Amino acid sequence: MILNWVRFDHVAGLIKMHMTPLLCSASQLHIHPSAILADPLHYLCLIEEKSIDTAFAPNFLLSKLTHDLEKCSELFGTFSLSSLKQINSRHEVVVTKTAQAFSTTLKNLSNNPNWSFVISARFGMTETCTGCICNPIDVLVTPPTHEFLELGTPISGCEMCIIDPTNGLTLHPDSESSELQVHRLMIFICYYNNTEATSSSFVEGSWYPRQCGTRRFD
Repeated sequence: MILNWVRFDHVAGLIKMHMTPLLCSASQLHIHPSAILADPLHYLCLIEEKSIDTAFAPNFLLSKLTHDLEKCSELFGTFSLSSLKQINSRHEVVVTKTAQAFSTTLKNLSNNPNWSFVISARFGMTETCTGCICNPIDVLVTPPTHEFLELGTPISGCEMCIIDPTNGLTLHPDSESSELQVHRLMIFICYYNNTEATSSSFVEGSWYPRQCGTRRFD
Protein backbone atom coordinates (compact mmCIF):
# COMPACT_ATOMS: atom_id res chain seq x y z
CA MET A 1 0.00 0.00 0.00
CA ILE A 2 1.24 3.50 -0.80
CA LEU A 3 0.80 6.60 1.36
CA ASN A 4 0.42 9.88 -0.51
CA TRP A 5 -0.25 13.46 0.56
CA VAL A 6 0.59 15.20 -2.76
CA ARG A 7 -2.40 16.73 -4.54
CA PHE A 8 -3.56 15.30 -7.85
CA ASP A 9 -2.83 18.56 -9.67
CA HIS A 10 0.87 17.70 -9.24
CA VAL A 11 2.45 15.16 -11.57
CA ALA A 12 3.93 13.14 -8.68
CA GLY A 13 0.62 12.82 -6.88
CA LEU A 14 -1.31 11.99 -10.05
CA ILE A 15 1.04 9.61 -11.87
CA LYS A 16 3.55 8.19 -9.40
CA MET A 17 1.29 7.91 -6.37
CA HIS A 18 -2.09 7.26 -8.03
CA MET A 19 -2.05 6.04 -11.64
CA THR A 20 1.00 3.79 -11.25
CA PRO A 21 -0.44 2.00 -8.18
CA LEU A 22 -3.70 1.62 -10.11
CA LEU A 23 -1.87 -0.16 -12.92
CA CYS A 24 -0.16 -2.40 -10.36
CA SER A 25 -3.42 -3.07 -8.50
CA ALA A 26 -1.86 -1.63 -5.35
CA SER A 27 -3.91 -0.15 -2.52
CA GLN A 28 -3.64 3.60 -1.94
CA LEU A 29 -4.12 5.91 1.02
CA HIS A 30 -4.39 9.63 0.20
CA ILE A 31 -4.49 12.24 2.94
CA HIS A 32 -4.32 16.03 3.17
CA PRO A 33 -0.78 17.50 3.61
CA SER A 34 -1.81 19.24 6.83
CA ALA A 35 -2.43 15.87 8.46
CA ILE A 36 1.27 15.07 8.12
CA LEU A 37 2.78 18.49 8.67
CA ALA A 38 0.76 19.15 11.82
CA ASP A 39 1.43 15.81 13.48
CA PRO A 40 4.54 13.81 12.50
CA LEU A 41 3.50 10.91 14.71
CA HIS A 42 0.41 10.54 12.56
CA TYR A 43 2.77 9.71 9.67
CA LEU A 44 4.23 6.77 11.59
CA CYS A 45 0.86 5.64 12.90
CA LEU A 46 -0.53 5.48 9.37
CA ILE A 47 2.49 3.52 8.16
CA GLU A 48 1.99 1.01 10.96
CA GLU A 49 -1.81 0.79 11.01
CA LYS A 50 -2.25 0.58 7.24
CA SER A 51 0.86 -1.53 6.49
CA ILE A 52 2.29 1.12 4.17
CA ASP A 53 5.25 -0.11 2.10
CA THR A 54 5.88 3.02 -0.02
CA ALA A 55 5.63 6.63 1.12
CA PHE A 56 6.76 10.04 -0.09
CA ALA A 57 8.83 12.66 1.73
CA PRO A 58 10.93 15.45 0.20
CA ASN A 59 14.00 16.72 2.03
CA PHE A 60 12.12 19.38 4.00
CA LEU A 61 9.72 16.78 5.41
CA LEU A 62 12.53 14.35 6.24
CA SER A 63 14.13 17.20 8.19
CA LYS A 64 10.91 18.18 9.98
CA LEU A 65 10.01 14.61 10.88
CA THR A 66 13.50 14.01 12.25
CA HIS A 67 13.44 17.23 14.30
CA ASP A 68 10.03 16.44 15.82
CA LEU A 69 10.44 12.69 16.29
CA GLU A 70 13.86 12.94 17.94
CA LYS A 71 12.05 14.57 20.87
CA CYS A 72 9.88 11.47 21.33
CA SER A 73 12.57 9.30 22.90
CA GLU A 74 9.95 7.72 25.17
CA LEU A 75 8.51 6.11 22.03
CA PHE A 76 11.77 4.54 20.88
CA GLY A 77 11.27 0.84 20.27
CA THR A 78 7.47 1.03 20.30
CA PHE A 79 6.75 0.92 16.55
CA SER A 80 7.10 -1.99 14.18
CA LEU A 81 7.21 -0.11 10.84
CA SER A 82 8.23 -3.43 9.27
CA SER A 83 5.92 -2.93 6.28
CA LEU A 84 7.80 0.19 5.13
CA LYS A 85 10.23 -0.66 2.33
CA GLN A 86 10.85 2.63 0.51
CA ILE A 87 10.45 6.38 0.85
CA ASN A 88 10.54 8.30 -2.42
CA SER A 89 12.05 11.78 -2.24
CA ARG A 90 12.00 14.45 -4.93
CA HIS A 91 11.14 18.15 -5.55
CA GLU A 92 14.49 19.14 -3.99
CA VAL A 93 17.92 17.62 -3.42
CA VAL A 94 18.17 15.26 -0.46
CA VAL A 95 20.87 16.26 2.02
CA THR A 96 22.87 13.19 3.03
CA LYS A 97 23.03 14.16 6.73
CA THR A 98 19.27 14.71 6.76
CA ALA A 99 18.60 11.29 5.20
CA GLN A 100 20.95 9.60 7.68
CA ALA A 101 19.43 11.39 10.69
CA PHE A 102 15.93 10.48 9.54
CA SER A 103 16.85 6.84 9.00
CA THR A 104 18.52 6.65 12.41
CA THR A 105 15.46 8.14 14.11
CA LEU A 106 13.09 5.67 12.45
CA LYS A 107 15.39 2.79 13.37
CA ASN A 108 15.31 4.01 16.99
CA LEU A 109 11.51 4.12 16.94
CA SER A 110 11.26 0.61 15.51
CA ASN A 111 11.15 -2.44 17.78
CA ASN A 112 12.67 -4.61 15.06
CA PRO A 113 16.49 -4.40 15.04
CA ASN A 114 16.66 -6.17 11.66
CA TRP A 115 14.24 -3.83 9.91
CA SER A 116 15.60 -1.64 7.12
CA PHE A 117 14.26 0.59 4.35
CA VAL A 118 15.61 2.65 1.48
CA ILE A 119 15.31 6.31 0.59
CA SER A 120 15.04 6.84 -3.14
CA ALA A 121 16.27 10.25 -4.29
CA ARG A 122 14.61 10.97 -7.64
CA PHE A 123 14.68 13.36 -10.58
CA GLY A 124 11.63 14.07 -12.67
CA MET A 125 9.48 16.76 -14.24
CA THR A 126 5.95 17.07 -15.52
CA GLU A 127 7.50 16.72 -18.98
CA THR A 128 9.05 13.36 -18.02
CA CYS A 129 5.87 11.92 -16.46
CA THR A 130 7.39 12.41 -12.97
CA GLY A 131 10.50 10.56 -11.68
CA CYS A 132 12.63 8.87 -14.34
CA ILE A 133 16.03 8.75 -12.58
CA CYS A 134 16.34 7.26 -9.10
CA ASN A 135 18.72 5.70 -6.61
CA PRO A 136 17.18 3.62 -3.79
CA ILE A 137 19.71 3.35 -0.96
CA ASP A 138 19.85 2.35 2.69
CA VAL A 139 21.97 5.25 3.89
CA LEU A 140 22.87 3.49 7.14
CA VAL A 141 24.19 0.37 5.40
CA THR A 142 25.84 2.15 2.46
CA PRO A 143 26.95 5.60 3.67
CA PRO A 144 26.81 8.13 0.79
CA THR A 145 30.08 9.84 -0.08
CA HIS A 146 28.67 13.21 -1.16
CA GLU A 147 26.83 16.10 0.50
CA PHE A 148 23.64 15.18 -1.35
CA LEU A 149 22.21 11.78 -2.23
CA GLU A 150 23.04 10.76 -5.78
CA LEU A 151 20.17 10.47 -8.25
CA GLY A 152 21.51 7.25 -9.68
CA THR A 153 20.47 5.80 -13.03
CA PRO A 154 17.48 6.06 -15.38
CA ILE A 155 14.55 3.69 -15.06
CA SER A 156 13.95 1.08 -17.74
CA GLY A 157 13.02 2.74 -21.03
CA CYS A 158 14.74 6.04 -20.23
CA GLU A 159 18.14 7.31 -21.34
CA MET A 160 20.16 10.25 -20.04
CA CYS A 161 23.24 12.17 -21.08
CA ILE A 162 25.39 14.91 -19.55
CA ILE A 163 26.01 17.80 -21.91
CA ASP A 164 27.92 21.07 -22.16
CA PRO A 165 25.59 23.81 -20.82
CA THR A 166 27.06 26.38 -23.20
CA ASN A 167 25.67 24.72 -26.33
CA GLY A 168 23.32 21.98 -25.12
CA LEU A 169 24.90 19.45 -27.49
CA THR A 170 28.45 18.39 -26.57
CA LEU A 171 28.80 15.43 -24.19
CA HIS A 172 30.63 16.11 -20.91
CA PRO A 173 32.24 13.73 -18.42
CA ASP A 174 29.97 13.16 -15.43
CA SER A 175 32.63 14.59 -13.11
CA GLU A 176 32.28 18.06 -14.62
CA SER A 177 29.62 20.68 -13.94
CA SER A 178 27.16 20.09 -16.76
CA GLU A 179 23.49 19.75 -17.61
CA LEU A 180 21.18 16.80 -18.01
CA GLN A 181 19.15 15.66 -20.99
CA VAL A 182 16.76 12.70 -21.19
CA HIS A 183 14.69 10.99 -23.84
CA ARG A 184 12.60 7.95 -24.77
CA LEU A 185 9.02 6.88 -24.10
CA MET A 186 8.18 8.82 -20.93
CA ILE A 187 9.06 12.22 -22.42
CA PHE A 188 6.09 14.38 -23.37
CA ILE A 189 5.23 14.96 -27.04
CA CYS A 190 4.32 18.64 -27.05
CA TYR A 191 3.21 21.65 -25.06
CA TYR A 192 -0.50 22.18 -25.53
CA ASN A 193 -1.20 24.80 -28.20
CA ASN A 194 2.40 26.02 -28.13
CA THR A 195 4.35 24.73 -31.11
CA GLU A 196 7.11 27.31 -30.65
CA ALA A 197 7.89 26.16 -27.10
CA THR A 198 7.76 22.54 -28.23
CA SER A 199 10.13 22.97 -31.16
CA SER A 200 12.62 24.97 -29.08
CA SER A 201 12.72 22.37 -26.30
CA PHE A 202 14.27 19.41 -28.13
CA VAL A 203 17.62 18.75 -29.77
CA GLU A 204 18.16 16.31 -32.62
CA GLY A 205 17.13 12.80 -31.64
CA SER A 206 14.33 14.04 -29.34
CA TRP A 207 16.56 14.73 -26.36
CA TYR A 208 14.99 17.07 -23.80
CA PRO A 209 15.42 19.80 -22.73
CA ARG A 210 17.36 21.77 -25.28
CA GLN A 211 18.54 24.33 -22.73
CA CYS A 212 18.39 22.92 -19.22
CA GLY A 213 19.35 26.18 -17.62
CA THR A 214 16.14 27.85 -18.73
CA ARG A 215 13.83 25.25 -17.22
CA ARG A 216 13.13 24.20 -13.65
CA PHE A 217 13.95 20.61 -12.69
CA ASP A 218 11.73 19.32 -9.88
